[in-house]
Amino acid sequence: MLDPCVVVSVAQRNSIDKIRDAFVMERRREVPMTQWDDLRSMIRILLHDCVDRVVWDLEATGNFSISSARKFLDTVCLGAAEVKTRWNAFVPLKLNILLWRIAKDRIPTRLNLCDRGIDLDMLLCPGCSTIGESANHLFAMCPEVVLIWHRIAMWWGVTVPMHMSISALIGWVDEVALSLYSKQSFDTVIIVTVWMICCFRNKLLFSAPKLRKEDLFDEICLLSYFCINNRHRKCKMSWDRRSRAPSLAFNIM
Repeated sequence: MLDPCVVVSVAQRNSIDKIRDAFVMERRREVPMTQWDDLRSMIRILLHDCVDRVVWDLEATGNFSISSARKFLDTVCLGAAEVKTRWNAFVPLKLNILLWRIAKDRIPTRLNLCDRGIDLDMLLCPGCSTIGESANHLFAMCPEVVLIWHRIAMWWGVTVPMHMSISALIGWVDEVALSLYSKQSFDTVIIVTVWMICCFRNKLLFSAPKLRKEDLFDEICLLSYFCINNRHRKCKMSWDRRSRAPSLAFNIM
């Protein structure tokens, strides 16, 4: 039933007296008044005599903000990654986004598609065909991929993480003993490698001619060189120097 008063406020219609009157039956005489008092104490409604408005609960001021909505989506809907994602300015934006999606496990691997109810003919990794294709296996634990990471470690003169995983690869750059600019370059190589692994997997499944495994490491070296050489203002070096001693490439800066 509509309220006969058109200018009534929510605070006026939801006072404790109005809530008491809303009960159809009156309190029986044998019921002690203390029960009603206990009920009143449990109703924690704080209403102010002011103009009604929409309140955004994620801000103390009650006003909507993009930053609070983004934080809510990142922490609640997307979940928290084990390692904070870095945005590398040496690589294109789509490569950074791919690494971010991998860290959140938001890529369409075969196991992820199966968990969403999509019927697939096979769930095994297309590279080794020994275990289900998860993000952790595809980019860090597949035997074919581990060989690539070991070649990159030998190329840079560093050691691979003891326990290979997505979080270990993202935090690998923090564990190596390199200069600041060399770490930025090494981080670029890691992101490029992840991108090339993803491209190799997709071409292996959907494209012809397929990229050969023997050419994958050369493609990683080439793409990482062009990313750094074209996007770093102070970096102009020859391919020979970059390919032979990448860890020393930025020490002269």
